[in-house]
Amino acid sequence: MKKYCILITFVCTLILGGWFAGVDKTEAQTTPQIQNISGWAWSSNVGWIAFGSWPNRVRLETATGNILGYAWNNNIGWIRFDPPPDITTGTYPGLPDNSSKVVGINVTGWARACSVFLTGCSGALKSDIQLGGWDGWIKMFDASSWSPGVTKGIPNFSGKAWGSDVVGWIDFCGSNFCVSADSLTV
Repeated sequence: MKKYCILITFVCTLILGGWFAGVDKTEAQTTPQIQNISGWAWSSNVGWIAFGSWPNRVRLETATGNILGYAWNNNIGWIRFDPPPDITTGTYPGLPDNSSKVVGINVTGWARACSVFLTGCSGALKSDIQLGGWDGWIKMFDASSWSPGVTKGIPNFSGKAWGSDVVGWIDFCGSNFCVSADSLTV
């Protein structure tokens, strides 16, 4: 009888140990891996753009490539890297039809200046008279353009995004500044 108890205990340990190991692996796979994005970008039209350490800072979900959060500029305010599509059309202003995202080494999609909204960083826009025709969209990459767009290296980003005539070109890395992604966190 003692042999059977030991055998049953051994089998139960193997089964439960395998189940717990499976739970741990599944949980680890669903936990997002995050890289915080920090540093400075430069626009000759609006000046420095800070990727800082405030609570809603810009960060990269490495599993999905999604870029989330906000950068700051003293002239145009917060810039959101995961803006929703336009509320009137349900789309982004052009292809690709998504917010900022890393695909391979390219940063595709759109960011948007929050200063174009009546309140917050989504919803109704200010009037055309207040905005002067500017819709606040910033394109991260345009494969049809001569510009290489923004790319992500290790650890620095490089290239330029386009923010229309208001913002102009936003340079993500120069001789004395860069936007970079830190090591992974959970």
